[in-house]
Amino acid sequence: MAMRIKSSIIAGMIRHAENDAPLEACGYLAGRGNHAVKMYAMANMDGSPEHYTFSPEEQFRVIKDARKEGLDIVAVYHSHPRSPSVMSAEDMKLAFDKSISYVIISLEKGTADLKSYKFTKGTVEQEDIEEVKLNFYEIPELYIHELDAFEKVTKDFIEGSLAQVEYRAHRVSFGIYEQRTNGTYMVRIRCTAGGMTPAQLAVTADLAGRYGSGRIHVTTRQEVQIHDVKVDGLGPVLRELLTIGLSTRGGGGNTVRNITVPEDSGISEDEIFDVTPHSVALTSRLIRDQDSWNLPRKFKIGFASAPGHRERIIVQDLGFEAVIRDGRRGFRVFGAGGMGAKPMMAELIHDFIEEKDIYRVSTAMKRLFDKHGNRRNRYAARLRFVWKNLGRKEFLRLYNGELDQLDKDDMGLLFNEIINEGTSTALESVNGEGPEFELWKSRYVLGQKQAGLTSVLIPLSLGDISSVDALELARFLEPFGENVLRFSQAQNIVLRNIPEGLLGNVSRHVAKRYPLASGPSLSGNAVSCAGADTCRLGLCLSRNLLSAVYSELGKTGVDLDGLKDVKVRISGCPNACGQHHGADIGFFGKVSRKDDRSYPAYYIVAGQGLNSGTPVFAERLGEISARNVPLFLREILEAYAAAGGAETGFSGFIESGRNGKIRTILDKYSQVPGFDEDKNYYFDWGADEAFSIAGMGRGECAAGLFDIIDHDADLIRKNIEGLSSERDEDKIRTSLADIVFSSSRMLLVTKGIEPRGRAEVFSQFIGSFIKKGLVEEKYSGIVEMAGDGDLDGLLKERDLVVELSQAVTALYNSMDNSLRFPGEGELKTPAAKFKDLRGVKCPLNFVKVKLILETMKGGETLEIFLDNGEPIENVPRSIQNQGDEIVSRKRNGDYWSVTIKKS
Repeated sequence: MAMRIKSSIIAGMIRHAENDAPLEACGYLAGRGNHAVKMYAMANMDGSPEHYTFSPEEQFRVIKDARKEGLDIVAVYHSHPRSPSVMSAEDMKLAFDKSISYVIISLEKGTADLKSYKFTKGTVEQEDIEEVKLNFYEIPELYIHELDAFEKVTKDFIEGSLAQVEYRAHRVSFGIYEQRTNGTYMVRIRCTAGGMTPAQLAVTADLAGRYGSGRIHVTTRQEVQIHDVKVDGLGPVLRELLTIGLSTRGGGGNTVRNITVPEDSGISEDEIFDVTPHSVALTSRLIRDQDSWNLPRKFKIGFASAPGHRERIIVQDLGFEAVIRDGRRGFRVFGAGGMGAKPMMAELIHDFIEEKDIYRVSTAMKRLFDKHGNRRNRYAARLRFVWKNLGRKEFLRLYNGELDQLDKDDMGLLFNEIINEGTSTALESVNGEGPEFELWKSRYVLGQKQAGLTSVLIPLSLGDISSVDALELARFLEPFGENVLRFSQAQNIVLRNIPEGLLGNVSRHVAKRYPLASGPSLSGNAVSCAGADTCRLGLCLSRNLLSAVYSELGKTGVDLDGLKDVKVRISGCPNACGQHHGADIGFFGKVSRKDDRSYPAYYIVAGQGLNSGTPVFAERLGEISARNVPLFLREILEAYAAAGGAETGFSGFIESGRNGKIRTILDKYSQVPGFDEDKNYYFDWGADEAFSIAGMGRGECAAGLFDIIDHDADLIRKNIEGLSSERDEDKIRTSLADIVFSSSRMLLVTKGIEPRGRAEVFSQFIGSFIKKGLVEEKYSGIVEMAGDGDLDGLLKERDLVVELSQAVTALYNSMDNSLRFPGEGELKTPAAKFKDLRGVKCPLNFVKVKLILETMKGGETLEIFLDNGEPIENVPRSIQNQGDEIVSRKRNGDYWSVTIKKS
């Protein structure tokens, strides 16, 4: 069996060996089985070129850190600066643990030579080393079980045994959203730092062609989406993505979303340091935490690697800005920012933290959000609303309280450097001379801080690339190595580590497939959200509008290359997915009316200054019909160019012309003719029918718990409304039974209960709500009648049935933002009793729990440890079925901690 080692770890071991030469370098590799996924470079206490020793303190710290991440020590590595990579007698004497591998890096011949050895029945044998390719995050083992569960609920949904609303609650956290066309889904793939390898791109392109629309869409969070996937294709897509190290978990819902990084991090001459390894390490850690998947709302994190990148992080829930303080690398931390309909700049949380503390800070902020975010109102649920509600002083007090509870030594991260270097290729250089080539270079090619290498921007029309073009790009990029591709927040592709001598090859490949590459970068960097084309919240067809903008700008005589820094951003509704608040000139969709007819329109915003000392969002200037946007934008840019263009800065141009030229242009395009005069104004760009918001649905970003509650609340309301006019006693009986069922099921989800079948709904409601005193005992009888199918009994208790529904609704309305009901509170003290049941199989583990609970008083708590798999799936459910409460459950590596409250 080969020793599997990540490419970045192999490169890291070689660098460690070279840096420490002529002394021996040494360290640990951690992972699972024969797969090394993390490297711990350690100090050689001996300071010798012939042998090494770890310090006991460092060994303990490293082993503790690895165990905390659910990893084992799988290998020791060390270098031979002047001898071959062969196990010496000294090496064998130092090999205390015969169960792990020993990797040796020889520098004897000037180039590194790696070999791995394993002890087998007392003898040492060389084992193969399999290099594991670059990944931008490590998928936790738990994801496989979560994927199994998702495929099960998908099967139930297809077969009709699971309601749409319940299925939605499961799928959105997997980055799967239903599109505007019923029965078609968008799948959003996590791409930390916008990174993807050519091999991963090839598989993604193939999946888009086989299961989707035949195109890949790049988002403003540097992820990619596959559109128009049918429900029976969702499981296969997720499975195949897993085989290449990609996941959709956290692509939607109330979760930790994709972590963004400037696309030039690691190659920019202006950067403080490369923050890509930090985003990779933080992502890998956060997606292992179970509390990352059920937050009050989505939680967005971003990194900035250079001073000019601050605009990218002050609109995030949590932003890390690279700084160096007293020779130490670290971060300035911002929090509670965001765009949306009510944007807010992030506030400074820390002026400096060490780089190893980013996970600790992220966890503390996430926990504060989890406890104090408004789960009742999704429109006021983001972290910035917690700041607004609490105020700076109380917010920071609570945050620091969470931070103080986290062990500094246990929360550190280690970062594996991602090497940016040219890869030797067999490509024959293509001549790239000529004026068109030089113009293309001036628009889309930048030098890197690595000598002789360049980065190339490939502008994507509307952020889209066909699966055919994506597959051809993946094949073209393969000779350049794995670290060659990033997706940008402007919805483009950025290539890196391209040797200058091969730019002609890139130019020839790009020119054939990407029309925007032959035009100015202003168009290539313009951004539009999905809009009403696919999004259920979209008001306007913003993508079609951007296409019209491309066309109109092509008619201007202005040198748009001189305006390349102008940011044009379009959102189809106020939700800011097109990032219009960060635009030099931007638009967001609205519905306007004239003569009782609706027409598509946009608010205009302009003049952002997010990188200034006193950052400001783009300010609203007025509104305009969708039909007039391209003409208005063209004329504004022509006026800007005439006023000096880039020399004045767009925000300065807006301010100086607020009541002059700009107002004149806006007034010129503000008039809308009647429908009979020009019906084009009443059709959105590219639409075949007159504008209407029919088909617009409720957004799925916050789908989950409240969708399930609202579903039952709607059923209750409809059944009660029907009772007033219904005269058929059989139908009345059925409606009463449905009211009791919906009333019993409605709030179970707030307790983490997912009942299987009607009988369990009723028993759980009695145990968790009536016996706990949250709902009066007098309703037990009608709940039991419903469970027994006694419809005649329910008919006699008609008024009490209605009263039950009102009591449950009132209880729901009394729930606080943390989903607690009056009189309930969080567990403040440690559990009264404890039992470690790891290794105990089902059902014996439940029997042991039951015996302990029988010795306890009501209200006392018991903490148990359970293995993953059947124990955690079965025991908590059995405990709830007998009426006791599960207070909390938390995963710790390969086992779970569960706290039970005796009823």
